[in-house]
Amino acid sequence: MEKPKMPRFSGDVREYSIFRDDFKHAIESRYSKRDAMTYLCACLQGKPLELIKGIGTDYDGAWQYLDSIYGDPRYVSDQVTQDLSKFRPLKEGEDSRFCDLVHLVKRSFNTMKGVGYG
Repeated sequence: MEKPKMPRFSGDVREYSIFRDDFKHAIESRYSKRDAMTYLCACLQGKPLELIKGIGTDYDGAWQYLDSIYGDPRYVSDQVTQDLSKFRPLKEGEDSRFCDLVHLVKRSFNTMKGVGYG
């Protein structure tokens, strides 16, 4: 059986809690904090990686900083609200779009549940 790939995170607040939980599950019980920091840097892309570059080997500090930006329920709820408000109103005969709306609402609920709301 193939090993699961390490999770990646590039800054979408809607994906942060899943990334954090998957990463910590895969890494924290197996590696020291110094090694875990190396893996964390390898799994981050773009802005999240840039934000923690100056932290050095402070694994807990890196998570505190990332949590303060990407795990803040206010920012996540703002993004979810934007996603919902951008959804164009349904018109007669748009059954497939109704399914899209249901998926968006369900995904939004799960995202908010991931940050402690719901």
